Amino acid sequence: EIVKDFSLKATGAFIQLNGRNILNIVKDVYNNGYVIYESFASDYENIKEIFVLLGSILAGINNVIFILAIILLFSFIHSSVKNNVRQIGILRAIGANVIDIIKIYVIEALIIGIASLLFSLIIYGVGGYLINLVIGETYLSIFTFGFSTVMKMVSSTLIVVGLSLIIPIIKITRMHPVDAIRSDK
Repeated sequence: EIVKDFSLKATGAFIQLNGRNILNIVKDVYNNGYVIYESFASDYENIKEIFVLLGSILAGINNVIFILAIILLFSFIHSSVKNNVRQIGILRAIGANVIDIIKIYVIEALIIGIASLLFSLIIYGVGGYLINLVIGETYLSIFTFGFSTVMKMVSSTLIVVGLSLIIPIIKITRMHPVDAIRSDK
């Protein structure tokens, strides 16, 4: 005899599946004529809503951190250019190309970007593992760490470095060697 009450079996199936494809399973259960107790289904919907809200909050925090990273790196590169105006003028006066001087600041920004990327990868990997260990032990993995995550972090780092270099590079290209040597800063 087929049992139409699926609630106890569904709970075990969801735990074994580690939270993946739950929505598809729920649809299949209903399509095959089984019934899931309303309390379980509403609990699942509430949990899903919480994770959607949590995802939105984390995305907002991520955007704020991204903007702050651009501002901080821009500030660092800009102050580095501002404090080295005389040296830039001297380099230009003795024959250094604008491209050569720009390379110095691009390499400086890339070194800072790579250091922050490595630090971020370590923090994300260890922190994500610990959070998954504590929160996601029974239900699902909140943080995934794979090739796509690393590529997103690398591309974000390159975007931050690129955006933070735009104004300082424009400033360097407009600098005349004599004016740069004469300037106080």
